[in-house]
Amino acid sequence: MRNLKFLMQIFLFFASFFFAELGHAAQLDMPYRYCETTVSNPSVCDVSLDSPIWKDAYSLMKPPEFNEESDYVWYAVPLDGSKNIDNNSVLFSTMGEAVEVFFDGAPVYAYGEKEDILGNNGSKWHIITLPKIQDGKHWLMMKFYSPVHSQLGKLNYFYLDNEIDNGQRIFLFDALNVATLSVALGMLVIMHLFMKEEHVSRKLYVACVSLLTVFIAWTLSVLNMKYLFLRNATPWWLLFMVTTYILPATANSIVFTILHGRGKRFVGYFALVFLAITVAVMAGELAGFHTMLRALPLFYILLLVCDIPLLCFECYEAYKGNIYAKGAILSTIAFPLGACIDGVSAFTSISWRVLWMPIGIFGFIFFVIFILKAQVAREKEIQLQSENLKKEIDESIRKATTDRLTGCLNRTSFHQLLGGACNDAVNKQLPLSIIMLDIDHFKRFNDTYGHEVGDSVLRNFSACIREKLSPAQPLVRWGGEEFVVICPNLDLRQAMKLAESIRLHVSESKLHEELVTSSVGVATWHGKKDTPQDLFRRMDEALYFAKEHGRNRVFTEEILG
Repeated sequence: MRNLKFLMQIFLFFASFFFAELGHAAQLDMPYRYCETTVSNPSVCDVSLDSPIWKDAYSLMKPPEFNEESDYVWYAVPLDGSKNIDNNSVLFSTMGEAVEVFFDGAPVYAYGEKEDILGNNGSKWHIITLPKIQDGKHWLMMKFYSPVHSQLGKLNYFYLDNEIDNGQRIFLFDALNVATLSVALGMLVIMHLFMKEEHVSRKLYVACVSLLTVFIAWTLSVLNMKYLFLRNATPWWLLFMVTTYILPATANSIVFTILHGRGKRFVGYFALVFLAITVAVMAGELAGFHTMLRALPLFYILLLVCDIPLLCFECYEAYKGNIYAKGAILSTIAFPLGACIDGVSAFTSISWRVLWMPIGIFGFIFFVIFILKAQVAREKEIQLQSENLKKEIDESIRKATTDRLTGCLNRTSFHQLLGGACNDAVNKQLPLSIIMLDIDHFKRFNDTYGHEVGDSVLRNFSACIREKLSPAQPLVRWGGEEFVVICPNLDLRQAMKLAESIRLHVSESKLHEELVTSSVGVATWHGKKDTPQDLFRRMDEALYFAKEHGRNRVFTEEILG
């Protein structure tokens, strides 16, 4: 709801621009005179305005019906010098027409020629500076030609004002277009930064970028301010027509990627139909039939008709839980509806101050928001899966390297730990010692009390040892009742002191109702000339010596000579 309220505020902000200048005093919509001529008699500048060939009309915005045989249409607009002395700038808009303007019979402006069919194309703003208007009555005469008869003599706007205000008026007309262009460019950046990921549908990403790219090109083609600097409207007209026809196909490519089943098939057929229409229209235009403009009314009607079942499919899939379909509903309504309103304005006497189709981009924001929401949810899911997988891996490693009975490291991890400790001792020139402890007469516990008691003794024994060790001194169960302690940074004397401390602690602790003692062997690292295998062998032999000489005592490798 917050997003909807925000978009409504944007809409109302731009709507205020639209209504601000309706009925502006500078816009002329007044009685005038007109006449129709043919190629054989193209000029009427010298014909008196009282001649019968001139007829009365009452609204520049609502021209009368012209004869099909007419090649040209002339308008004669009266100007009162006493009222318009400071207004010497004329601003009006045409579509696909060649224009000549005369002031009191003298030519002051020309755009396009009858022979230049393509050169007359396009929606074109004409801003003309007139000679200084003196007191008295003057006539502004305009001559129009269009290869499409329905566009002949049609004016979308007509303003008589000063040059500054007319220039500002063009920029004001573009306020909505500039806003939607900025939004589209921003969303294109968002698509590039946040959607081009492996877990985002590649087809959806390409479809969204394609739509935004075509929409940006379309918006550039309808910007009015460019005509303050560029005279030729034809390239922009061609860009406008091409992007108008391919916009539905690019929009439907998005819907095609998010729908399923019959809805997906319908959208596919829908897109193919519009592509076929686009190809046919382009071919007709190249053949000189002006089909791009002539086919637009049918195109708008077909767009609106096909949009209804498309919207139904989206609503159905949104009801079924398709988050993308839910996000696309608003733009599916806004884009075609805005295009049809613009079509009504282009082919009837109803004239709007802005183009409505670009407003659909604000509906597309909803779709992008839903995409980003789905992406965030997907990323959280992937992160959760990754964390769970890491926990499973860690647990598997722990199980593979840990003795289940005592919780000590097992023999599998011992070789890696000892190898790493030996490398550190060599590289850092630090002392290293290892200690092996063996429970004395352990077999008697199993034979007398059973294996459960024996297991309990092993657990208690390992726990007792750990009480004397630091975190940097790993305890490994070598096998049976034998345990090994790796002692980084301890030389032989320090390691022997630690071993004796452990032996005493074990014998003084009540690990079982019978006294539990241990025999201990200690060896130390001799530098680069030594090997982990030799180090272990010396420790094992020291332990064996302790067991052979009375048990419950500590011997180091020095006893071996």
